Amino acid sequence: MRKMICLGLVLLCSMLVLLSGCSSRDSVLLRDDGSGRIEAQVVLHPFFIAYLNDIIAGFSNADPDSMELFDLPTLRESMAAISGLELERAVTPKRGSLLLDFAFDDVSALFAQDEASPLAFTRRSDGTTEMQFSLNIDTWPAVRSFIPMSQEDGVETFGPQDPPVTPQEYTDLLVFLLEEYADEDSVIAMIKSQRVDLAVRVDGTISESRGFDSVSGREAKVSLPLLDLVTLHNPVELKLVWK
Repeated sequence: MRKMICLGLVLLCSMLVLLSGCSSRDSVLLRDDGSGRIEAQVVLHPFFIAYLNDIIAGFSNADPDSMELFDLPTLRESMAAISGLELERAVTPKRGSLLLDFAFDDVSALFAQDEASPLAFTRRSDGTTEMQFSLNIDTWPAVRSFIPMSQEDGVETFGPQDPPVTPQEYTDLLVFLLEEYADEDSVIAMIKSQRVDLAVRVDGTISESRGFDSVSGREAKVSLPLLDLVTLHNPVELKLVWK
């Protein structure tokens, strides 16, 4: 029976959504031998494409439209350095969109080198497996290392801050930063509508959960608001137990 879960990787892909104001679709495959793969599609919101264009223009004399918003070489390099993780595809079909396919041998080993790992699980003597994913200011750096944005300053600006800001403070920041690209009501409507929908499927029956919206047999689902994840004003805590 499979004893791993890929929730950590799903959330890592989803952080691309949270830090950039875009839409994302994540597809997860888990195998009985503990391996699996994820396919992710990410599309940046036009507000943020315009904002990042101006950042690029400010640091380079090149035409912003000729430069990639996702740093694929850095992404490939960072993924290659992680034991047990293989990036099978990283392409940008058009500017502002990203397709990722990657496989893992053992999701539990991905954060082994990080002192504050966001992912932990325990195999119990009764045959059940417990998984916990904790995303907070302390574990955020481990997640941050997976984000392949070309402009690091953009990630630092839109990502969680230490100490954490409130959702209202974060909204006010976006309204200010994007005032040249959209009116206040449009920015507020955009950020309030952004959510990350996660569906986690394990090779066993889930007997206990925390932080998920629904559980049915082998699958647990949760819809996480953008503001919860980009501010971490209230840490995100998810748990599953299955057999």
